[in-house]
Amino acid sequence: MNIVIATLREPFDPAGDGYLSVTIDKEGGTNQPVSVNPTSIFASGKGIIKAPSMVRGTRILIVKPENDSEYYFLTATFKKGVENEGPKDALNNAVGRAFLTGDRTTTIAQGSGRDNSLLLQNQAGVGLEMNHIFNKKFRSKYIKMFTPSGKRVILQDSPTIDSIVIDTGKDSYLALTGDTEMVTKPKRGLEAKTNGTQRFTSTAGSIDISVKEGQDLSISNHSFGFRPPITNPLRTGNVNIQSDWGDVNIMQSVSPAGKIFLECQNVAGGDQLIQLRTAPTPVNKIKLSTGTVEIDATTININAIDSINLNATGAINLLGGIINMRALTTVNIDGITGLFLNSGTANIPPSTPTPPVVNKYPLGIEK
Repeated sequence: MNIVIATLREPFDPAGDGYLSVTIDKEGGTNQPVSVNPTSIFASGKGIIKAPSMVRGTRILIVKPENDSEYYFLTATFKKGVENEGPKDALNNAVGRAFLTGDRTTTIAQGSGRDNSLLLQNQAGVGLEMNHIFNKKFRSKYIKMFTPSGKRVILQDSPTIDSIVIDTGKDSYLALTGDTEMVTKPKRGLEAKTNGTQRFTSTAGSIDISVKEGQDLSISNHSFGFRPPITNPLRTGNVNIQSDWGDVNIMQSVSPAGKIFLECQNVAGGDQLIQLRTAPTPVNKIKLSTGTVEIDATTININAIDSINLNATGAINLLGGIINMRALTTVNIDGITGLFLNSGTANIPPSTPTPPVVNKYPLGIEK
């Protein structure tokens, strides 16, 4: 076995196969490059521990086993080498630059030609990768934890992505973004996207959703009903706000000209309905208090199973082209100080007179 000290001649590795080009340090050496096979402290099946390539001039130990004609990388030393040792012609001429590849890519003339990744991975395919990609079109520094089924946690430091991502690999992920340049992602925001149900539960506190100084707070359901629940097909496309034991409050609290709208917006709709309803018991009521109540509609229908009561301390005014009042039995009109017909004319259709009651017995004579 032959172990010698060598100096890394060139970290340039376009093929990405890990081979090193070194110069063996020995007296009377020819200074000719020697190819060194890559090694790892762990490599079994899919498992590997891989370090990034070293810089030019690094002093390393290489070994040539007995009965073998090739050298293998053993370890790096702390000895200082000659900075930037090795020929530079390959990097300075056009032919050499044509083979410069992007870091861990095969893109021509884009990257440094160096592999800057650190990879720890076991035989099951679970691992940790730290990488720095630098080329003319893309820069990225990231740490990624991953599993063989596609789950990933990525800390991405790049102008384009700039985010922390938790991804299950099954169409559900959570992303915290910084100053991302991606137009599809919010800057300095939170994006949660799932293929299934999202559930937010507080077992002993509260859930607060607020916008301090930004834009709108929107809750939208765009579901058309292509994937309704099997147990209840009608549960699709709805927006439900419910309280089991407390009140449901919808309030506008600050603006002096604030408005609250309940609106069906489809102008082509033919069966639209806005309904306010309580349980049908006598003590339950729908109450509009203070201010003015205005109802503008083509037709207004008011139906009551029992009675309709209109009370006002002032006047009750009815105005229409024709005012029709009809009772199935009796019409009672009463005025404390009088009853006036302002037009001066009243048309009262004749009715069948009630015959008078005739006393059959003369005065003082009883049957």
